Amino acid sequence: MADIAITPTQLVPNVASAAITASTINTATDPGVVTLTSDLTIFRIADVSGGCTVTFTASVDGTKKSQGDLEVVLTTGQVKYVVIESARFKDMSGSDAGKVRITIDNDAYVECMILP
Repeated sequence: MADIAITPTQLVPNVASAAITASTINTATDPGVVTLTSDLTIFRIADVSGGCTVTFTASVDGTKKSQGDLEVVLTTGQVKYVVIESARFKDMSGSDAGKVRITIDNDAYVECMILP
């Protein structure tokens, strides 16, 4: 299992953003991992494989971990935007401190953006 790093892009008001690079998450064996630097983070998820379910894994020690995982279902060719809250998904300690894990049952592109 190899982690796929997803790098957040900081958006700037009144300026066209830098190019946002999508990371391809390749099934559940290669989870996406993003280091959160903001309380609210926007993800753009695009199906590239005939439909998929993307799971944002709840934190093991966050203040809102009891709300559980978030599953996002995409049909063929669909694009969805998801805003996640760090209190629910960001691990606060251990080897994944500051990170969120994302798994998927089929291939998809994932982009990550932070609002100013």
